[in-house]
Amino acid sequence: MYRVLCLLVTLTVASGFCHHKHKGWHRHHLFRDNDVFDDVTEQMSRLNQILKSACDNDRTTEIFEAEKFVINHQLPEYKVDYIDVVIKGRVIQTIAKKSVNDRDQFRDLRILPMNADVGRATWNYVSDSVVIIIPFVEDKKQFCPKDDGDIKLVPREKVYDIDVRFGEELVH
Repeated sequence: MYRVLCLLVTLTVASGFCHHKHKGWHRHHLFRDNDVFDDVTEQMSRLNQILKSACDNDRTTEIFEAEKFVINHQLPEYKVDYIDVVIKGRVIQTIAKKSVNDRDQFRDLRILPMNADVGRATWNYVSDSVVIIIPFVEDKKQFCPKDDGDIKLVPREKVYDIDVRFGEELVH
């Protein structure tokens, strides 16, 4: 008990000398204040390892434009009726099947940028590709998304064409 007490007193005195000699920021402060940084980087590293298996495919490209984020999946053999795009928080998942009972399905999982406006996300099937468009938030100061924990089905964007021969609108 006496040794433990002596050790604590020694550490306290040594710490006092260290703080007395050095004014301002130094190594002790960095270790204590970097706990959040270390936790976040550790979690991101684990998450990247998990996501690598879920999004490691040669069918998908990501495009960052000035006003939006675009994900393009080349899926010529899949049917548009069996494609779902869902978002939960900042995670987006695309699931495509060739038929209703198809067990061999395409799955892609990605983390969206902080400034993605997930409430305005849409997708469509164009030229054998699933094209997902997620606009960026208009208020550039709003970079912390609100995650209510709900899974949101991303709506398919309706494309209207006019059949010139008959003057009718066609919905794709």
